Amino acid sequence: MTIKNKLLLIFISLIAVFSFLSIYLVSELKAQGDVTIYAFNQPLNAIDSSRSAGDIFTKASQYADNVLSMSLPQKREHVLVKIDELSHLFTQQLNETIKNSLTEALKKESTSVLALGEQWFTNIKFRIASVGQNELISRIELENSHHVIQQRLDFLVKDTLREAALLAKQAESSVNEKLFITSILLIFISLIAIITVLIMVKRLIRPINELITAVVELSRGDGDLTKRLTINGQDEVSTLSKEFNGFIEKVHQTVTDITTSVASTKQQLDDFSTISYETQQGTLKQKNQIDNISEAMIQVNASTSTVSESSTDVKKQTEDIYQETKVSVDFVEQAVAEINLLSNNVEQTSEVIFALKNSSTEIGEVLNVIEAIADQTNLLALNAAIEAARAGEAGRGFSVVAEEVRNLAMKTQESTTNIHRTISQIQQQAEEAKLMMEAGTSSATKCVKKNADVSKALHCVLNSVEGIKVTSEIVSEQTQQQMQATEHVNGYLGEIIEIAEQTSVGSQLLDNNSKKVIISMDEVNLKVEQFKV
Repeated sequence: MTIKNKLLLIFISLIAVFSFLSIYLVSELKAQGDVTIYAFNQPLNAIDSSRSAGDIFTKASQYADNVLSMSLPQKREHVLVKIDELSHLFTQQLNETIKNSLTEALKKESTSVLALGEQWFTNIKFRIASVGQNELISRIELENSHHVIQQRLDFLVKDTLREAALLAKQAESSVNEKLFITSILLIFISLIAIITVLIMVKRLIRPINELITAVVELSRGDGDLTKRLTINGQDEVSTLSKEFNGFIEKVHQTVTDITTSVASTKQQLDDFSTISYETQQGTLKQKNQIDNISEAMIQVNASTSTVSESSTDVKKQTEDIYQETKVSVDFVEQAVAEINLLSNNVEQTSEVIFALKNSSTEIGEVLNVIEAIADQTNLLALNAAIEAARAGEAGRGFSVVAEEVRNLAMKTQESTTNIHRTISQIQQQAEEAKLMMEAGTSSATKCVKKNADVSKALHCVLNSVEGIKVTSEIVSEQTQQQMQATEHVNGYLGEIIEIAEQTSVGSQLLDNNSKKVIISMDEVNLKVEQFKV
Protein backbone atom coordinates (compact mmCIF):
# COMPACT_ATOMS: atom_id res chain seq x y z
CA MET A 1 0.00 0.00 0.00
CA THR A 2 1.35 3.44 -0.95
CA ILE A 3 1.87 6.26 1.53
CA LYS A 4 -0.99 8.19 -0.05
CA ASN A 5 -3.32 5.25 0.39
CA LYS A 6 -2.19 4.80 3.99
CA LEU A 7 -3.01 8.44 4.79
CA LEU A 8 -6.38 8.13 3.08
CA LEU A 9 -7.02 4.93 5.02
CA ILE A 10 -6.23 6.70 8.30
CA PHE A 11 -8.61 9.60 7.62
CA ILE A 12 -11.34 7.32 6.30
CA SER A 13 -10.97 5.09 9.37
CA LEU A 14 -11.25 8.09 11.72
CA ILE A 15 -14.31 9.37 9.84
CA ALA A 16 -15.86 5.88 9.94
CA VAL A 17 -15.18 5.52 13.67
CA PHE A 18 -16.71 8.89 14.55
CA SER A 19 -19.64 8.23 12.18
CA PHE A 20 -20.24 4.93 13.90
CA LEU A 21 -20.03 6.67 17.26
CA SER A 22 -22.56 9.29 16.10
CA ILE A 23 -24.93 6.60 14.89
CA TYR A 24 -24.50 4.77 18.17
CA LEU A 25 -25.25 7.93 20.17
CA VAL A 26 -28.34 8.69 18.07
CA SER A 27 -29.64 5.14 18.54
CA GLU A 28 -28.96 5.27 22.27
CA LEU A 29 -30.71 8.64 22.57
CA LYS A 30 -33.69 7.29 20.65
CA ALA A 31 -33.84 4.19 22.85
CA GLN A 32 -33.52 6.32 25.96
CA GLY A 33 -36.30 8.62 24.69
CA ASP A 34 -38.55 5.63 24.12
CA VAL A 35 -37.82 4.41 27.64
CA THR A 36 -38.52 7.86 29.07
CA ILE A 37 -41.78 8.17 27.12
CA TYR A 38 -42.73 4.71 28.30
CA ALA A 39 -41.85 5.65 31.88
CA PHE A 40 -44.24 8.62 31.72
CA ASN A 41 -47.03 7.41 29.41
CA GLN A 42 -47.46 3.86 30.68
CA PRO A 43 -48.07 4.74 34.34
CA LEU A 44 -50.39 7.61 33.33
CA ASN A 45 -52.46 5.24 31.20
CA ALA A 46 -52.60 2.73 34.05
CA ILE A 47 -53.61 5.44 36.54
CA ASP A 48 -56.26 6.85 34.20
CA SER A 49 -57.67 3.39 33.60
CA SER A 50 -57.69 2.61 37.34
CA ARG A 51 -59.41 5.90 38.17
CA SER A 52 -61.93 5.45 35.35
CA ALA A 53 -62.67 1.95 36.64
CA GLY A 54 -63.13 3.43 40.14
CA ASP A 55 -65.50 6.12 38.82
CA ILE A 56 -67.50 3.57 36.85
CA PHE A 57 -67.70 1.31 39.88
CA THR A 58 -68.84 4.25 42.07
CA LYS A 59 -71.45 5.19 39.45
CA ALA A 60 -72.67 1.59 39.27
CA SER A 61 -72.83 1.39 43.07
CA GLN A 62 -74.89 4.60 43.32
CA TYR A 63 -77.20 3.46 40.51
CA ALA A 64 -77.69 0.11 42.23
CA ASP A 65 -78.43 1.84 45.57
CA ASN A 66 -81.03 4.07 43.91
CA VAL A 67 -82.65 1.11 42.20
CA LEU A 68 -82.65 -1.04 45.33
CA SER A 69 -83.95 1.82 47.53
CA MET A 70 -86.69 2.44 44.93
CA SER A 71 -85.73 6.10 44.71
CA LEU A 72 -85.28 5.61 40.95
CA PRO A 73 -88.04 3.24 39.85
CA GLN A 74 -87.34 1.61 36.48
CA LYS A 75 -88.13 -1.59 34.73
CA ARG A 76 -86.06 -4.57 35.69
CA GLU A 77 -84.92 -5.23 32.14
CA HIS A 78 -83.70 -1.64 31.72
CA VAL A 79 -81.84 -1.86 35.04
CA LEU A 80 -80.11 -5.12 34.07
CA VAL A 81 -79.06 -3.69 30.71
CA LYS A 82 -77.67 -0.61 32.44
CA ILE A 83 -75.79 -2.76 34.96
CA ASP A 84 -74.33 -4.86 32.09
CA GLU A 85 -73.14 -1.70 30.34
CA LEU A 86 -71.45 -0.43 33.50
CA SER A 87 -69.94 -3.90 34.12
CA HIS A 88 -68.60 -3.97 30.56
CA LEU A 89 -67.03 -0.50 30.95
CA PHE A 90 -65.55 -1.50 34.33
CA THR A 91 -64.04 -4.65 32.85
CA GLN A 92 -62.70 -2.75 29.84
CA GLN A 93 -60.96 -0.15 32.02
CA LEU A 94 -59.42 -2.76 34.33
CA ASN A 95 -58.17 -4.75 31.33
CA GLU A 96 -56.51 -1.57 30.11
CA THR A 97 -55.02 -1.17 33.59
CA ILE A 98 -53.69 -4.74 33.45
CA LYS A 99 -52.26 -4.05 30.00
CA ASN A 100 -50.41 -0.92 31.18
CA SER A 101 -49.29 -2.33 34.54
CA LEU A 102 -45.58 -1.85 35.19
CA THR A 103 -44.98 -4.97 37.26
CA GLU A 104 -46.37 -8.46 37.60
CA ALA A 105 -47.58 -7.63 41.11
CA LEU A 106 -49.72 -4.79 39.75
CA LYS A 107 -51.07 -7.08 37.03
CA LYS A 108 -52.05 -9.68 39.65
CA GLU A 109 -53.65 -7.00 41.82
CA SER A 110 -55.60 -5.60 38.85
CA THR A 111 -56.73 -9.09 37.90
CA SER A 112 -57.88 -9.76 41.46
CA VAL A 113 -59.83 -6.48 41.56
CA LEU A 114 -61.38 -7.34 38.19
CA ALA A 115 -62.55 -10.69 39.55
CA LEU A 116 -64.06 -9.05 42.66
CA GLY A 117 -65.77 -6.42 40.52
CA GLU A 118 -67.26 -9.00 38.17
CA GLN A 119 -68.49 -10.96 41.19
CA TRP A 120 -70.03 -7.76 42.65
CA PHE A 121 -71.83 -6.95 39.37
CA THR A 122 -73.09 -10.52 39.21
CA ASN A 123 -74.44 -10.29 42.77
CA ILE A 124 -76.11 -6.93 42.01
CA LYS A 125 -77.83 -8.35 38.92
CA PHE A 126 -78.88 -11.40 40.90
CA ARG A 127 -80.38 -9.24 43.68
CA ILE A 128 -82.24 -7.03 41.19
CA ALA A 129 -83.49 -10.03 39.21
CA SER A 130 -84.57 -12.05 42.29
CA VAL A 131 -88.32 -12.26 43.01
CA GLY A 132 -88.31 -14.08 46.35
CA GLN A 133 -86.93 -12.71 49.60
CA ASN A 134 -85.22 -15.99 50.35
CA GLU A 135 -83.07 -15.61 47.26
CA LEU A 136 -81.90 -12.04 48.01
CA ILE A 137 -78.23 -11.46 48.67
CA SER A 138 -77.48 -9.50 51.82
CA ARG A 139 -77.14 -5.81 51.13
CA ILE A 140 -74.50 -5.59 53.84
CA GLU A 141 -72.46 -8.18 51.97
CA LEU A 142 -72.77 -6.10 48.80
CA GLU A 143 -71.71 -2.96 50.65
CA ASN A 144 -68.71 -4.77 52.16
CA SER A 145 -67.72 -5.97 48.70
CA HIS A 146 -68.19 -2.42 47.42
CA HIS A 147 -65.90 -1.00 50.10
CA VAL A 148 -63.24 -3.70 49.51
CA ILE A 149 -63.23 -3.09 45.75
CA GLN A 150 -63.13 0.67 46.16
CA GLN A 151 -60.31 0.40 48.67
CA ARG A 152 -58.27 -1.93 46.44
CA LEU A 153 -58.80 0.41 43.47
CA ASP A 154 -57.39 3.27 45.53
CA PHE A 155 -54.43 1.10 46.55
CA LEU A 156 -53.94 0.15 42.90
CA VAL A 157 -53.70 3.83 41.93
CA LYS A 158 -51.22 4.52 44.73
CA ASP A 159 -49.07 1.47 43.84
CA THR A 160 -49.07 2.53 40.19
CA LEU A 161 -47.92 6.04 41.17
CA ARG A 162 -45.17 4.55 43.33
CA GLU A 163 -43.99 2.22 40.53
CA ALA A 164 -44.11 5.15 38.08
CA ALA A 165 -41.86 7.19 40.35
CA LEU A 166 -39.48 4.26 40.63
CA LEU A 167 -39.46 3.84 36.83
CA ALA A 168 -38.75 7.56 36.42
CA LYS A 169 -35.76 7.23 38.75
CA GLN A 170 -34.54 4.22 36.77
CA ALA A 171 -34.89 6.18 33.53
CA GLU A 172 -32.94 9.07 35.03
CA SER A 173 -30.25 6.67 36.25
CA SER A 174 -30.10 5.05 32.80
CA VAL A 175 -29.68 8.46 31.16
CA ASN A 176 -26.82 9.32 33.50
CA GLU A 177 -25.21 5.92 32.86
CA LYS A 178 -25.51 6.33 29.09
CA LEU A 179 -23.96 9.81 29.31
CA PHE A 180 -21.07 8.43 31.35
CA ILE A 181 -20.50 5.51 28.93
CA THR A 182 -20.68 7.86 25.96
CA SER A 183 -18.11 10.20 27.52
CA ILE A 184 -15.75 7.30 28.27
CA LEU A 185 -16.23 5.97 24.73
CA LEU A 186 -15.44 9.37 23.21
CA ILE A 187 -12.28 9.67 25.29
CA PHE A 188 -11.23 6.10 24.41
CA ILE A 189 -11.80 6.56 20.68
CA SER A 190 -9.93 9.87 20.74
CA LEU A 191 -6.95 8.19 22.43
CA ILE A 192 -7.04 5.35 19.88
CA ALA A 193 -7.12 7.87 17.03
CA ILE A 194 -4.13 9.79 18.44
CA ILE A 195 -2.14 6.57 19.05
CA THR A 196 -3.01 5.30 15.55
CA VAL A 197 -1.76 8.51 13.95
CA LEU A 198 1.49 8.39 15.94
CA ILE A 199 2.05 4.71 15.03
CA MET A 200 1.40 5.33 11.34
CA VAL A 201 3.79 8.30 11.28
CA LYS A 202 6.45 6.21 13.00
CA ARG A 203 5.94 3.32 10.55
CA LEU A 204 6.25 5.71 7.61
CA ILE A 205 9.49 7.27 8.86
CA ARG A 206 11.23 4.08 10.11
CA PRO A 207 11.77 2.39 6.66
CA ILE A 208 13.24 5.62 5.29
CA ASN A 209 15.72 5.83 8.19
CA GLU A 210 16.65 2.14 7.74
CA LEU A 211 17.20 2.66 4.01
CA ILE A 212 19.45 5.67 4.69
CA THR A 213 21.46 3.71 7.30
CA ALA A 214 21.94 0.70 4.97
CA VAL A 215 23.08 2.87 2.06
CA VAL A 216 25.54 4.70 4.34
CA GLU A 217 26.99 1.39 5.60
CA LEU A 218 27.42 0.07 2.05
CA SER A 219 29.00 3.36 0.91
CA ARG A 220 31.57 3.12 3.73
CA GLY A 221 32.68 -0.29 2.44
CA ASP A 222 32.02 -2.48 5.52
CA GLY A 223 31.32 -5.45 3.20
CA ASP A 224 28.49 -6.86 5.40
CA LEU A 225 26.15 -8.64 2.99
CA THR A 226 23.95 -10.19 5.72
CA LYS A 227 22.03 -7.05 6.63
CA ARG A 228 18.55 -6.56 5.11
CA LEU A 229 16.02 -3.75 5.20
CA THR A 230 12.77 -4.50 7.01
CA ILE A 231 9.79 -4.48 4.60
CA ASN A 232 6.39 -3.65 6.06
CA GLY A 233 3.51 -3.00 3.69
CA GLN A 234 3.51 -2.16 -0.01
CA ASP A 235 4.22 1.58 -0.12
CA GLU A 236 6.92 3.40 -2.09
CA VAL A 237 9.52 2.99 0.66
CA SER A 238 8.73 -0.73 0.91
CA THR A 239 9.15 -1.10 -2.87
CA LEU A 240 12.52 0.69 -2.75
CA SER A 241 13.61 -1.43 0.24
CA LYS A 242 12.50 -4.60 -1.56
CA GLU A 243 14.54 -3.77 -4.67
CA PHE A 244 17.56 -2.82 -2.55
CA ASN A 245 17.27 -6.11 -0.62
CA GLY A 246 17.01 -7.95 -3.93
CA PHE A 247 20.26 -6.42 -5.15
CA ILE A 248 22.07 -7.21 -1.87
CA GLU A 249 20.58 -10.72 -1.95
CA LYS A 250 21.98 -11.36 -5.44
CA VAL A 251 25.43 -10.13 -4.40
CA HIS A 252 25.21 -12.14 -1.19
CA GLN A 253 24.05 -15.25 -3.06
CA THR A 254 26.85 -14.90 -5.60
CA VAL A 255 29.53 -14.58 -2.92
CA THR A 256 27.94 -17.40 -0.92
CA ASP A 257 27.83 -19.65 -3.98
CA ILE A 258 31.48 -18.89 -4.71
CA THR A 259 32.42 -19.66 -1.09
CA THR A 260 30.36 -22.83 -1.10
CA SER A 261 31.71 -23.93 -4.45
CA VAL A 262 35.30 -23.31 -3.35
CA ALA A 263 34.75 -25.19 -0.10
CA SER A 264 32.92 -27.99 -1.89
CA THR A 265 35.56 -28.21 -4.59
CA LYS A 266 38.33 -28.25 -2.03
CA GLN A 267 36.54 -30.92 -0.06
CA GLN A 268 35.97 -32.96 -3.19
CA LEU A 269 39.61 -32.60 -4.16
CA ASP A 270 40.61 -33.70 -0.67
CA ASP A 271 38.25 -36.61 -1.11
CA PHE A 272 39.73 -37.33 -4.54
CA SER A 273 43.22 -37.30 -3.09
CA THR A 274 42.15 -39.59 -0.31
CA ILE A 275 40.22 -41.80 -2.69
CA SER A 276 43.12 -41.98 -5.13
CA TYR A 277 45.46 -43.00 -2.32
CA GLU A 278 42.95 -45.51 -1.01
CA THR A 279 42.39 -46.70 -4.58
CA GLN A 280 46.11 -47.20 -5.05
CA GLN A 281 46.36 -49.11 -1.80
CA GLY A 282 43.17 -51.00 -2.57
CA THR A 283 44.45 -51.88 -6.02
CA LEU A 284 47.61 -53.37 -4.54
CA LYS A 285 45.58 -55.22 -1.99
CA GLN A 286 43.16 -56.29 -4.71
CA LYS A 287 46.03 -57.64 -6.77
CA ASN A 288 47.23 -59.69 -3.81
CA GLN A 289 43.70 -60.91 -3.15
CA ILE A 290 43.26 -61.83 -6.81
CA ASP A 291 46.47 -63.84 -6.65
CA ASN A 292 45.08 -65.63 -3.62
CA ILE A 293 41.79 -66.12 -5.44
CA SER A 294 43.65 -67.55 -8.44
CA GLU A 295 45.38 -70.06 -6.20
CA ALA A 296 42.08 -70.81 -4.50
CA MET A 297 40.42 -71.33 -7.88
CA ILE A 298 43.13 -73.85 -8.78
CA GLN A 299 42.33 -75.67 -5.55
CA VAL A 300 38.62 -75.39 -6.30
CA ASN A 301 39.24 -76.85 -9.74
CA ALA A 302 41.10 -79.77 -8.18
CA SER A 303 38.34 -80.20 -5.59
CA THR A 304 35.74 -80.04 -8.34
CA SER A 305 37.56 -82.78 -10.21
CA THR A 306 37.55 -84.87 -7.04
CA VAL A 307 33.85 -84.14 -6.55
CA SER A 308 33.20 -85.17 -10.16
CA GLU A 309 34.91 -88.49 -9.58
CA SER A 310 33.06 -88.92 -6.28
CA SER A 311 29.73 -88.09 -7.93
CA THR A 312 30.46 -90.76 -10.56
CA ASP A 313 31.12 -93.31 -7.78
CA VAL A 314 27.95 -92.16 -5.98
CA LYS A 315 25.99 -92.58 -9.19
CA LYS A 316 27.29 -96.17 -9.59
CA GLN A 317 26.63 -97.01 -5.92
CA THR A 318 23.18 -95.51 -6.19
CA GLU A 319 22.46 -97.71 -9.19
CA ASP A 320 23.58 -100.79 -7.19
CA ILE A 321 21.43 -99.78 -4.22
CA TYR A 322 18.49 -99.25 -6.56
CA GLN A 323 18.83 -102.77 -8.04
CA GLU A 324 19.30 -104.41 -4.62
CA THR A 325 16.35 -102.51 -3.18
CA LYS A 326 14.21 -103.57 -6.13
CA VAL A 327 15.18 -107.24 -5.50
CA SER A 328 14.35 -106.80 -1.78
CA VAL A 329 10.94 -105.47 -2.74
CA ASP A 330 10.32 -108.57 -4.87
CA PHE A 331 11.41 -110.85 -1.99
CA VAL A 332 9.13 -109.05 0.44
CA GLU A 333 6.19 -109.33 -1.93
CA GLN A 334 6.87 -113.09 -2.31
CA ALA A 335 7.14 -113.42 1.49
CA VAL A 336 3.81 -111.64 1.87
CA ALA A 337 2.23 -114.10 -0.58
CA GLU A 338 3.74 -117.12 1.27
CA ILE A 339 2.64 -115.77 4.65
CA ASN A 340 -0.88 -115.22 3.30
CA LEU A 341 -0.89 -118.87 2.10
CA LEU A 342 0.44 -119.99 5.50
CA SER A 343 -2.28 -117.99 7.23
CA ASN A 344 -4.92 -119.71 5.13
CA ASN A 345 -3.43 -123.17 5.90
CA VAL A 346 -3.34 -122.36 9.61
CA GLU A 347 -6.98 -121.36 9.49
CA GLN A 348 -7.88 -124.64 7.73
CA THR A 349 -5.83 -126.66 10.27
CA SER A 350 -7.61 -124.82 13.07
CA GLU A 351 -10.94 -125.86 11.57
CA VAL A 352 -9.77 -129.53 11.32
CA ILE A 353 -8.62 -129.49 14.97
CA PHE A 354 -11.95 -127.96 15.98
CA ALA A 355 -13.72 -130.84 14.13
CA LEU A 356 -11.41 -133.36 15.88
CA LYS A 357 -12.37 -131.87 19.22
CA ASN A 358 -16.05 -132.25 18.38
CA SER A 359 -15.49 -135.88 17.26
CA SER A 360 -13.64 -136.72 20.47
CA THR A 361 -16.56 -135.29 22.38
CA GLU A 362 -18.91 -137.61 20.49
CA ILE A 363 -16.56 -140.55 21.22
CA GLY A 364 -16.73 -139.65 24.89
CA GLU A 365 -20.49 -139.81 24.78
CA VAL A 366 -20.33 -143.27 23.12
CA LEU A 367 -17.89 -144.43 25.81
CA ASN A 368 -20.30 -143.25 28.44
CA VAL A 369 -22.96 -145.49 26.88
CA ILE A 370 -20.51 -148.44 26.74
CA GLU A 371 -19.54 -147.83 30.35
CA ALA A 372 -23.20 -147.89 31.35
CA ILE A 373 -23.69 -151.16 29.43
CA ALA A 374 -20.63 -152.65 31.18
CA ASP A 375 -22.03 -151.65 34.56
CA GLN A 376 -25.32 -153.28 33.67
CA THR A 377 -23.53 -156.43 32.37
CA ASN A 378 -21.52 -156.62 35.58
CA LEU A 379 -24.73 -156.37 37.57
CA LEU A 380 -26.35 -159.12 35.47
CA ALA A 381 -23.27 -161.36 35.86
CA LEU A 382 -23.44 -160.83 39.62
CA ASN A 383 -27.10 -161.83 39.64
CA ALA A 384 -26.34 -164.86 37.43
CA ALA A 385 -23.61 -165.97 39.85
CA ILE A 386 -26.04 -165.68 42.74
CA GLU A 387 -28.62 -167.74 40.88
CA ALA A 388 -26.00 -170.36 39.93
CA ALA A 389 -25.00 -170.66 43.55
CA ARG A 390 -28.58 -171.28 44.45
CA ALA A 391 -28.88 -173.95 41.76
CA GLY A 392 -25.97 -175.86 43.28
CA GLU A 393 -24.25 -178.46 41.19
CA ALA A 394 -26.57 -177.91 38.31
CA GLY A 395 -25.65 -174.29 38.08
CA ARG A 396 -21.87 -174.62 38.21
CA GLY A 397 -21.48 -174.26 34.46
CA PHE A 398 -23.70 -171.26 34.42
CA SER A 399 -21.67 -169.84 37.33
CA VAL A 400 -18.47 -170.14 35.30
CA VAL A 401 -20.09 -168.34 32.39
CA ALA A 402 -21.41 -165.65 34.71
CA GLU A 403 -17.91 -165.18 36.14
CA GLU A 404 -16.44 -164.80 32.67
CA VAL A 405 -19.11 -162.35 31.73
CA ARG A 406 -18.42 -160.45 34.90
CA ASN A 407 -14.66 -160.37 34.18
CA LEU A 408 -15.39 -159.21 30.64
CA ALA A 409 -17.59 -156.42 32.02
CA MET A 410 -14.84 -155.39 34.44
CA LYS A 411 -12.28 -155.29 31.61
CA THR A 412 -14.74 -153.32 29.49
CA GLN A 413 -15.12 -150.79 32.33
CA GLU A 414 -11.36 -150.49 32.69
CA SER A 415 -10.94 -150.10 28.91
CA THR A 416 -13.64 -147.45 28.69
CA THR A 417 -12.05 -145.62 31.60
CA ASN A 418 -8.68 -145.64 29.85
CA ILE A 419 -10.26 -144.63 26.56
CA HIS A 420 -12.18 -141.86 28.30
CA ARG A 421 -8.93 -140.59 29.89
CA THR A 422 -7.22 -140.71 26.49
CA ILE A 423 -10.14 -138.89 24.84
CA SER A 424 -9.97 -136.19 27.55
CA GLN A 425 -6.27 -135.71 26.87
CA ILE A 426 -7.01 -135.56 23.13
CA GLN A 427 -9.72 -132.94 23.75
CA GLN A 428 -7.40 -130.87 25.95
CA GLN A 429 -4.58 -131.09 23.41
CA ALA A 430 -7.04 -130.25 20.60
CA GLU A 431 -8.16 -127.14 22.58
CA GLU A 432 -4.54 -126.12 23.12
CA ALA A 433 -3.80 -126.75 19.44
CA LYS A 434 -6.84 -124.63 18.51
CA LEU A 435 -5.62 -121.74 20.72
CA MET A 436 -2.11 -122.05 19.27
CA MET A 437 -3.56 -122.05 15.75
CA GLU A 438 -5.58 -118.92 16.54
CA ALA A 439 -2.44 -117.25 17.94
CA GLY A 440 -0.54 -118.40 14.85
CA THR A 441 -3.28 -116.97 12.62
CA SER A 442 -3.11 -113.62 14.49
CA SER A 443 0.69 -113.61 14.22
CA ALA A 444 0.49 -114.49 10.55
CA THR A 445 -1.96 -111.58 10.02
CA LYS A 446 0.35 -109.19 11.86
CA CYS A 447 3.29 -110.55 9.90
CA VAL A 448 1.39 -109.90 6.66
CA LYS A 449 0.68 -106.33 7.80
CA LYS A 450 4.30 -105.77 8.84
CA ASN A 451 5.54 -107.19 5.55
CA ALA A 452 3.12 -104.84 3.74
CA ASP A 453 4.58 -101.92 5.71
CA VAL A 454 8.09 -103.14 4.89
CA SER A 455 7.11 -103.40 1.24
CA LYS A 456 5.71 -99.86 1.32
CA ALA A 457 8.87 -98.56 3.05
CA LEU A 458 11.04 -100.36 0.50
CA HIS A 459 9.04 -98.75 -2.29
CA CYS A 460 9.69 -95.34 -0.64
CA VAL A 461 13.37 -96.23 -0.38
CA LEU A 462 13.29 -97.28 -4.00
CA ASN A 463 11.78 -93.92 -5.00
CA SER A 464 14.31 -92.05 -2.84
CA VAL A 465 17.20 -94.00 -4.34
CA GLU A 466 15.87 -93.21 -7.78
CA GLY A 467 15.74 -89.50 -6.81
CA ILE A 468 19.30 -89.72 -5.48
CA LYS A 469 20.30 -91.33 -8.74
CA VAL A 470 18.83 -88.42 -10.73
CA THR A 471 20.39 -85.90 -8.33
CA SER A 472 23.81 -87.53 -8.63
CA GLU A 473 23.55 -87.28 -12.41
CA ILE A 474 22.68 -83.56 -12.10
CA VAL A 475 25.57 -83.05 -9.66
CA SER A 476 27.91 -84.73 -12.09
CA GLU A 477 26.80 -82.41 -14.90
CA GLN A 478 27.00 -79.32 -12.63
CA THR A 479 30.47 -80.35 -11.54
CA GLN A 480 31.62 -80.48 -15.15
CA GLN A 481 30.14 -77.04 -15.76
CA GLN A 482 31.79 -75.71 -12.58
CA MET A 483 35.16 -76.96 -13.76
CA GLN A 484 34.70 -75.09 -17.04
CA ALA A 485 33.56 -71.95 -15.15
CA THR A 486 36.62 -72.00 -12.88
CA GLU A 487 38.86 -72.14 -15.93
CA HIS A 488 37.09 -69.05 -17.33
CA VAL A 489 37.38 -67.30 -13.93
CA ASN A 490 41.12 -67.91 -13.89
CA GLY A 491 41.36 -66.19 -17.29
CA TYR A 492 39.30 -63.23 -16.05
CA LEU A 493 41.43 -62.90 -12.92
CA GLY A 494 44.53 -62.50 -15.08
CA GLU A 495 42.87 -59.63 -16.96
CA ILE A 496 41.76 -58.03 -13.66
CA ILE A 497 45.35 -58.08 -12.40
CA GLU A 498 46.49 -56.11 -15.46
CA ILE A 499 43.65 -53.57 -14.99
CA ALA A 500 44.54 -53.19 -11.29
CA GLU A 501 48.11 -52.29 -12.19
CA GLN A 502 46.87 -49.63 -14.64
CA THR A 503 44.44 -48.27 -11.99
CA SER A 504 47.27 -47.92 -9.47
CA VAL A 505 49.28 -45.75 -11.91
CA GLY A 506 46.20 -43.57 -12.68
CA SER A 507 45.44 -43.12 -8.96
CA GLN A 508 48.93 -41.80 -8.32
CA LEU A 509 48.57 -39.26 -11.15
CA LEU A 510 45.13 -38.17 -9.85
CA ASP A 511 46.54 -37.63 -6.35
CA ASN A 512 49.25 -35.30 -7.67
CA ASN A 513 46.77 -33.22 -9.73
CA SER A 514 44.35 -32.94 -6.78
CA LYS A 515 47.04 -31.43 -4.57
CA LYS A 516 47.79 -28.77 -7.20
CA VAL A 517 44.09 -27.80 -7.53
CA ILE A 518 43.74 -27.56 -3.71
CA ILE A 519 46.49 -24.92 -3.65
CA SER A 520 44.57 -22.87 -6.27
CA MET A 521 41.29 -23.17 -4.26
CA ASP A 522 43.00 -21.83 -1.13
CA GLU A 523 44.03 -18.71 -3.05
CA VAL A 524 40.42 -18.13 -4.26
CA ASN A 525 39.11 -18.64 -0.73
CA LEU A 526 41.39 -15.87 0.60
CA LYS A 527 39.83 -13.44 -1.89
CA VAL A 528 36.24 -14.38 -0.99
CA GLU A 529 36.81 -14.09 2.78
CA GLN A 530 37.07 -10.31 2.39
CA PHE A 531 33.22 -10.26 2.29
CA LYS A 532 31.03 -11.00 5.32
CA VAL A 533 28.41 -13.54 4.31
